[in-house]
Amino acid sequence: MKNLFVTICLIIALIPATQAQVITALPCDQLGMSINVGSDSTSISIYHSGQIYTYPQAQNNFFWEFKDQQGAILNQYHIVDNAFANFSMNWPTNDTINVKVLFVNDSAFLNTGNSINCLFEDQILWKTNYYPNGTPYYRWEFIHNNTGTDLNNSNNLEDQYTVNKPQIFPNPVNDRLQISFKESQMGRISIVDPVGKVVQSIKFVGNNPTIDFSLSTPGIYMMYIETEFQSLLEKIIVE
Repeated sequence: MKNLFVTICLIIALIPATQAQVITALPCDQLGMSINVGSDSTSISIYHSGQIYTYPQAQNNFFWEFKDQQGAILNQYHIVDNAFANFSMNWPTNDTINVKVLFVNDSAFLNTGNSINCLFEDQILWKTNYYPNGTPYYRWEFIHNNTGTDLNNSNNLEDQYTVNKPQIFPNPVNDRLQISFKESQMGRISIVDPVGKVVQSIKFVGNNPTIDFSLSTPGIYMMYIETEFQSLLEKIIVE
């Protein structure tokens, strides 16, 4: 019955917005994350509802990033067409972990006509709970249970996420990729290969960082750019 209910809801959601376009996604602020039962101090499974409510699912891209309170990157993953981020880790259980997810699907459309471009930010901690008999048990929990921010939303055009979007060229690329910001930036660029592995991660200061793809195997890569003003995900074709 649960599957039937979800199917009916999705059919209702796919009502044409115009004659040329249909709605194939729920808004960012109706999506969220949860930690699955069975996660422990050395492994975690996080569910993202964007996979279920966004079509075509095969083009759902999730770029997960986990940092400690000092800003050090603990884990990064690029996941395609999968609602779950499952991995082993060695996080300090006395620290609060910052979680950021950029969710992008250029072929999924909202009722505004924009494609899916959502940013999710939250924190998780290792929390002690107690059974009725007083026996303690432990689990990872989200602190804020935040929903997503629509980076396409006109209300956000002046906020920190959408300022100074760079020019990226050439694309396709077979040597050096140029990234050009209008103003000087400070941030990090991460490159994910076709199998989802982070193969480059560099910090930069300035407005013209470059990425060397001369030794990269041809294919489709994802580039995640995070600066003090924005987070974005771009598809890069290496020839």
